This record gives sequence, structure tokens and C-alpha cells, in this order.
Amino acid sequence: RKPIAGRNITLGIDIKLQALGERMLEGKIGAIVAIEPSTGQVLCMVSSPSYDPNGEADTSIDGLFINRCTLGTFTPGSVFKLVTLIAAVENLPDLTEQTFTCNQYLDLPGGTVVCTGWHGPQTIEQALANSCNCAFGELSLELGSETIVKTAQRLGVAGSLTLDGAATASGKIETAEAGSSDEAWLGIGQYTDLVTPYSMLRLCAAIANGGAAVTPTLAYGGV
Repeated sequence: RKPIAGRNITLGIDIKLQALGERMLEGKIGAIVAIEPSTGQVLCMVSSPSYDPNGEADTSIDGLFINRCTLGTFTPGSVFKLVTLIAAVENLPDLTEQTFTCNQYLDLPGGTVVCTGWHGPQTIEQALANSCNCAFGELSLELGSETIVKTAQRLGVAGSLTLDGAATASGKIETAEAGSSDEAWLGIGQYTDLVTPYSMLRLCAAIANGGAAVTPTLAYGGV
């Protein structure tokens, strides 16, 4: 039958940011995704390695056809400290009165938490600014891994989300033995933590938007 004209779709992608992201990831494995926090408009979404849909794809490259922004899961590292901090703000009334002392090492059953610096005594604000592993390791032990896991689930970091109706890969945040180095590393974004770049983007955008999460979208207007 004769083709039927569809409706126009306007993408929120910023071509300059998209091109910049593709140049930054050229020859590398990774993902870059950026958003306008107040509107949910996705400005840039780059997954690398990628391929030219008009050419031949090198099928020997692992994960070539996966959008790593939404379907790849990675160890989050220190950005996960935001989840731990949110859990602490909600569950520790005296958080702003506490002092966290960093001597670069935190010896615990099962191993040692190592920090990148020697920060000494610090408030929670200073510990976040320093991205202090020792402070957030202590905080993780104080909260307990179940509290952090539940917070991660509620924030959408653990579990699956959607982008314009398409499901993302599911993040995985697991509990660890109480008082162990594994439990400390859990709150630092290590241990067995796995998240999608998209889920952490959504959380950070909500923080930037004053605590209100806006549903991200690639398309808007005329849809």
C-alpha cells in the first residue's frame, strides 16, 4: 500500500554536545549521557564503541549493538556516595554534628579500606567534597547495608527504569556482611555494586533540580 506520512518527532539532542561526546570516546569503551535537569531533555547520549548504520559493522567487537548508557551496567565508584549520603540524611538525625577522621586507611574484618588522601577530621560536607573513602566507609557501616540497598532501590539506582517506554538494564546493589570491609566498600560504590549510567544521571539531575526528578526523554513536541 501507499506509505502514510507519520508525525514529526523533534529530538532534544544537542548536535554540538553529541559530536563532542563522540570525539571524547573515540577509540574507547564507555558511555556519556547528559540531561537538562529541569525539563528531562536528553542533550547527549553516546555509547562507544559504535558503528555506522549505513556501513558494515565489525561484529567481532563485544557489545557493539548495546547502548551502554541504558543497557550497560558498571561499577559506579564514588558517584554512588550520593546514594549513601541521601540514606544518611534520611536516617541519621545527628549527621551534621558528626566528625569523620580519615587517616587514609580503615582496617576492618575482611580487608582494608584505602582512601586517596589523608583528610584528618572532617564534617560530612567536607567528607563529600574530599570524596573520602574512609568517611563514607564509616558511614556505610553506621547505616548498615540493608538501609543503603533500600535507598538505592527507592532512588531507581537498583532495578530497572525506562526511557521513552524502553526498559533499561537493571542495576544491582547487594547487602554485605555487617561490619565488614565489604559493607564499607558498598557505600563507596565498590563491592558488587552495578548501575547504569542512565540511572545515575537521573539521580544527579534530580539533585540539580532541587530534589525533583523529571522523567527523561529523547523526543518532545509533535509526538
